[in-house]
Amino acid sequence: MSRHILLIILVCALGFQARCQKFFYFQSNGEVPLGYDLNTIIDSSNFKLITSSEANEKLSASQSLPFPFKYSGFTYNNYKVSDNGYISFNTSTNFTSYKPDSNFANTTNLRNCLFPFWYDFRLKKLPFPNTEFPNKIYSYTIGEAPNRQHIIQFFGLTKTSDSLVGGVTNANVFAFAIIFHEGNAGRFDYVYNFFGKSNIKGLVGFLDNSGNGLIIKNKPINFPVASSSERSNIIVYQFLEGVQPKKALYVKQNLLAGQYLAKEPVTVSSKVSNIGTDTIYNFDYQYIVNGKDSLTQSIQLSGATKPLLPNGENALVIAHATSWSGGIAGSINTIKVNALISGDTANNQSPYATRLSNVLRIKGLHPVPRNVLFEISTGGWCGYCPSAHVVSDESSKLLNTRFIPVMNHFGDPMEEEESNKINTAYQKGYPYGVIDRKFFSGQATGWQNIINQQITDSSVVDIQIINRNFDAASRMVTFTLKVKFHDYMLGNYRIGAMIRENNVRGYVSPSQWSQNNYYSKFYNNGSAGGPTHPYYNELHYMDGYLHQHVVLNMPYGAWGKDSSLPNFIRPEDEYNFDFSYKLPATTIVDYNVDNNTKHCSTVDDAGKNEGMYKPNDLGIVGFVAAYSDNPYERSILNANANGLLYEYSNVKKIASPTFHMFPNPANGQISIELPNELYANVEVQLYDQLGNCVKTFYDLGNSKQNTIDVSDLATGVYWVKLVSNEMVYSQAFSIVR
Repeated sequence: MSRHILLIILVCALGFQARCQKFFYFQSNGEVPLGYDLNTIIDSSNFKLITSSEANEKLSASQSLPFPFKYSGFTYNNYKVSDNGYISFNTSTNFTSYKPDSNFANTTNLRNCLFPFWYDFRLKKLPFPNTEFPNKIYSYTIGEAPNRQHIIQFFGLTKTSDSLVGGVTNANVFAFAIIFHEGNAGRFDYVYNFFGKSNIKGLVGFLDNSGNGLIIKNKPINFPVASSSERSNIIVYQFLEGVQPKKALYVKQNLLAGQYLAKEPVTVSSKVSNIGTDTIYNFDYQYIVNGKDSLTQSIQLSGATKPLLPNGENALVIAHATSWSGGIAGSINTIKVNALISGDTANNQSPYATRLSNVLRIKGLHPVPRNVLFEISTGGWCGYCPSAHVVSDESSKLLNTRFIPVMNHFGDPMEEEESNKINTAYQKGYPYGVIDRKFFSGQATGWQNIINQQITDSSVVDIQIINRNFDAASRMVTFTLKVKFHDYMLGNYRIGAMIRENNVRGYVSPSQWSQNNYYSKFYNNGSAGGPTHPYYNELHYMDGYLHQHVVLNMPYGAWGKDSSLPNFIRPEDEYNFDFSYKLPATTIVDYNVDNNTKHCSTVDDAGKNEGMYKPNDLGIVGFVAAYSDNPYERSILNANANGLLYEYSNVKKIASPTFHMFPNPANGQISIELPNELYANVEVQLYDQLGNCVKTFYDLGNSKQNTIDVSDLATGVYWVKLVSNEMVYSQAFSIVR
């Protein structure tokens, strides 16, 4: 398993000084394009791996820009990348160096370069236990023309002088990016994450075709390290072509929620910085609601309140003293915030000094119990992943149907394209769990506490799964999601669904179907959890492992169906949406080993040898979620789950078929031969193809063989389910007249 590298964070305060007439910079921490995240590709369709594995003193092949980039009077369409932390627009050269000449005007080979951090770096595979750490340089493009951003991500560089002996932490690996912005402004950004250490020095800046440019402080500076992985702490330097103004206010963010109760007082506040060259000690803070009345407040930055430093080196949260209480329930209100240099007017201000926000007034009705969707990133190769399976099992028993676990597999035969988009968007290692697609502090380890916290919440939307059907001839699964809202909603919301399956198993294959298990007493390095762990007595590689809650398909994609809901929703609005999925043919397993335990089954007798794509083990998950370019703004409003052919319950764990039933096909009667563990307190349920329970028999199990009457059932396919304690045994049969 690839675990998190231990975080060791050092914060570096940089005092950048602009030295170039054509460009200026300002610091704008946290302002990265929506869709950007460290080592995360939300849309892998345009992902391009530039360099990976081992690389030292190498310049990449020429890379294409998705749009012409205008830089210092020239237009460029291609670039090359060096493992030493810079890129070059001079694609005719293969020269690379980590020792730039101090006199750049005479270094013709190194002109037309952008260097977020020029240093003696390399790409090198990390030692155990971090051998799976993804050291690489790659690129991708996000957004739509004419506002695209092309990102070059350096990830996992290490110092050439670092032996990497004695343990590796986040301080040993370095990550930063260059972002090109489409358009005529020639804007590019440098982005620094929480990897690396600030005790090394390198060059930050750029050189143009003539050897002119900007070198921060005209000398090497300390490597910038973000204080944490929080998006707001990512260090960003924006470079713009033009002359930097002396005073220029920048409203970075309006700190307003998207909705408030009707008549609730709203405090208008914003995060403001100064992107000019001179320090600002006072300005006017103004807001206007719906283009009508304006309220202006004079802000004095003195005493305990620090002034706004130049080049965006700090930012202050400014709150207006007068709150706003207007707007009835259902009203959409536009709040415009202006930060004005004293004596300036709204018509004469910097284009950065204004920001708009929409606020919806709501009733505050949330009458629906919230179900918790727990999406686990897992894989058969992941030895620590059984720990997540334990959390799933324990929460299922505690919360029953209000807890909805799904397993998104990666790197094994159960991997699914849409399901894997959840992995790439959220996981920071394996196993990893995302709860309702939200970010919670301590999410990597504190799953149970967060689940318990979420379950006490309520929701504005109710979801029902109706019209469930499986056509045995075509193997088409069809169902409808019915959603009902109880309050006003504004924004991009989507209806989505998943098909999941229990008791999925395959042939003997360590780290694939046979789940890797570091908690086993047979593990070479000793059990990771000790003798009390639920998987202690299981094998290191668990042959016949019954994988639960495996996501087979996400109709209409991981994020739900686009435009399935309107932008503005009113109370009592209802929407129905149909879904379908063609189930592949059921796979058959054959074992030459015997490993039948609580979590595994290698039974492969005729009629008991099904592996995957079993209709009677399928479940349906429906959800309503917000959508944004930022994956952490795609939270789940509510979810619901049910079986395809039965009423779903997390308490009942479906086991592989271990009972005999004959004759099959049947006519008037069927005989059921019970396994030894089901000799008492057995309930038999018969289901038709629509998932309707058509017969129930109680207290079977007094004898090994039982006969039940099916003479009144029509020709067709049915499912027998044996329910006992916390297990469900199921098997299909048919009736032919």
